[in-house]
Amino acid sequence: VSEHELIFERLVPIDSFSESMGTVSHRMHQFDIAQPGVDELLAYFGPTPEYHRRVDIDANKSYEQVYEELNKEVAVLLLRKQTKHDAEVAAKEAASIAEATAAAEAAAAQEAVDAEVMKVQGSSNDAKVPALPSPTVLEEPEP
Repeated sequence: VSEHELIFERLVPIDSFSESMGTVSHRMHQFDIAQPGVDELLAYFGPTPEYHRRVDIDANKSYEQVYEELNKEVAVLLLRKQTKHDAEVAAKEAASIAEATAAAEAAAAQEAVDAEVMKVQGSSNDAKVPALPSPTVLEEPEP
C-alpha cells in the first residue's frame, strides 16, 4: 500500500469465533442504526444549492495533483461550514443582546409605573389619613 492510497478500514479477526462480540450481519445492523448520525455528518459536506455532495475529480492526473484538488475541495467545504457557523453565532449573540435590551427597557418601564403608582397612592393617602388626636395626660391623684 502506497502512502497515497486510501484505506477505509482493515478487517482482521481479533478474537476467535467463540469469543467474538458480533458478526458481519451484527455490524451491518449497527451501521443501519447509526445512519441518522452519519446523515448529519454528511450534511456538512453538501448538498447545498451551489455545491453538490458528489464532486468529480479527474483521477487521470498525478497523485499529487489529485490530492491537491481534493484538499482544495475539502478546504472550500470547511470554509463554508465555518462561515455558516460564524453567522449562526453572530445571530445568537444579536438575539441575546436584543433580549437583554428588551428586558432592561421593560424593567425601566415597570420602575416608572411603580414610581407613578407610589406617587398617586402617596397623594391619595395624605388626603384620607385623619388627624391623630392630641395625647391627653392623665393626672394621678395625690395621696
